[in-house]
Amino acid sequence: MMHYVGISGGELPVERLDFGHGVEMRRTYAHLMSPCVMAFSPAEQGKPHPAPWRAAKGGFSFDITIELRIGDGYQRGGFNITETATLIVALARLGFTPYLAAPVTIDMPFSEAAQSKVEPTITPLEIQSHNFLKGNDRPEELSLDELNWLKDTWHPLTELVQTNPQFLAALLAWDSCRVRMRASQSMLTIWAALE
Repeated sequence: MMHYVGISGGELPVERLDFGHGVEMRRTYAHLMSPCVMAFSPAEQGKPHPAPWRAAKGGFSFDITIELRIGDGYQRGGFNITETATLIVALARLGFTPYLAAPVTIDMPFSEAAQSKVEPTITPLEIQSHNFLKGNDRPEELSLDELNWLKDTWHPLTELVQTNPQFLAALLAWDSCRVRMRASQSMLTIWAALE
């Protein structure tokens, strides 16, 4: 069985890239959105809130342009599928593009979800707003050199963090700073990770 993680903020220069060990990236498209809506009357038991509803400012959306596929067979160092995806995306953010996000997982390819007779299970993953914002909404085209570096580096990283959990804690602490709302919190997080 394959597991699928949507990545936004980047575009592949090729249709498909095999990362080895049952992991690959493919081009795709999906739009995840969560608008803010307000109701003004309480809901009856088991029913939605009655109209009128009004749109509120805010919410979030992501254009998913990369599908990270992880095979069931990849269980390294006790990492589950979500942790494996988090490590790969965190490494890409550290290595070459801080704009990437993995906002959602899905239990089928994105390209099949719209036409599927079976309702897909779509689970939010990284939906927090982050500190690194580009000047435009267009995804950054990732270079083949960058992706080959990621391909060569991600699996040895799983071996490293398996033998050195302190490094894993430092990497994840650094990566979490992208979603901190205050710079002072981010500084304290990185400082603690370095200790």
